[in-house]
Amino acid sequence: MKQKINESFNVQLESCLNIAKWSPSSHNSQPWFCLLVENSKHQKQLFKNINDQLLLEDPGSRVILLGLDNNRCLKALAAHDLEMHLSLGAFSQVLIRLLYLSGYSILVNEYYEQSLALDWIDKSKEPKLAVIIKVDNHNQANIKKPEQKTCYDRFVDLVKSRKTNRGGYLPISSSDQFFNEESVLQYAKLYDQHDSQVVHFNNTWQVQTIVELIKKHAGLDFQHNQAWSETYRYIYFLTKDCKPIGFSVQSLFGDCNFIKRLWFATIFNPKVISMLNYFGFHQLIAKQMATLVNDCAFCVGITIEHSASIKQKIMAGAKVVDNWLSATANGLSYHPLSILLQHDHVRSQLERRLGVKGRLIFFVRVGQAISTFKDTSRISGDELLTTDLF
Repeated sequence: MKQKINESFNVQLESCLNIAKWSPSSHNSQPWFCLLVENSKHQKQLFKNINDQLLLEDPGSRVILLGLDNNRCLKALAAHDLEMHLSLGAFSQVLIRLLYLSGYSILVNEYYEQSLALDWIDKSKEPKLAVIIKVDNHNQANIKKPEQKTCYDRFVDLVKSRKTNRGGYLPISSSDQFFNEESVLQYAKLYDQHDSQVVHFNNTWQVQTIVELIKKHAGLDFQHNQAWSETYRYIYFLTKDCKPIGFSVQSLFGDCNFIKRLWFATIFNPKVISMLNYFGFHQLIAKQMATLVNDCAFCVGITIEHSASIKQKIMAGAKVVDNWLSATANGLSYHPLSILLQHDHVRSQLERRLGVKGRLIFFVRVGQAISTFKDTSRISGDELLTTDLF
């Protein structure tokens, strides 16, 4: 019976991973991993609390370990470390909620502030969060409860519908519609309302301040050779075929033929762009982005404490994805303005001039998208899932 329950859980876990993989990540890098911990000695290494260890003795308990895969982490800027933890938080929130809505109980979340010395994990992987899940009461009748299956299907639809849209937006007339709560997001939250704060910026002076800073600083991406070289490696220019990591140039500029894609590949080449910057190319791109922000006239930010722990960063990432999914449910699109946060001197100016309390960790323009862009692709769930049994 236990073997049958475990097999059922493994199948459902992989199914949930195939949905959770659509969580947002910088450059579609998908820097996360999920490890199913089946060795009892390994499980006890992850949970030091005696009460947690007693839970592990229950034959219905399963353990998953979540963390960052350094082979897929962005590293060019110091701010990328925070971005990777936020991405992991988003992925973890989606996965854990999917498991909960599948009928499993989430018993314990254990966060790791320091690196773990575990000889049974690949050195490229950094464990950040372990979860004890109760599975022995799970059965087919459980998942077929009408209200539960409705919530599961609704959440899957939301996760798959959420996209980054870098095109033009129609401005939203009122922030009221933005506050319509999506009920499915209430389940299995990794955060509470005090962990991070959501701030809206739609006053004229706020929008103009943001536009001014975009004009002045958005070209930094192209002036920082190491950062732009890393970004360039994640963009695929010459093929229309989706790749599991990175994104197509068409997600930036819309559908375009091979000649145009070749042109973009040439002018955005790091060596070429460094020369074009002498003629103000980076300033041209910055002005174009500033126009997009000015036209939508609405931005949203999320803040946390300046000295946030690993746990707080992961929980903030969970808040980010729920905020984004809530916007998606209300027919709104997001375009992250990460350039304003990736350089400390720019982020400090933004926080000071907008009167923000705490550190901005997520900042987007918001509106109703005028056009759609081709979907990015993702790593398959079975590639994300590994086990500690060799």
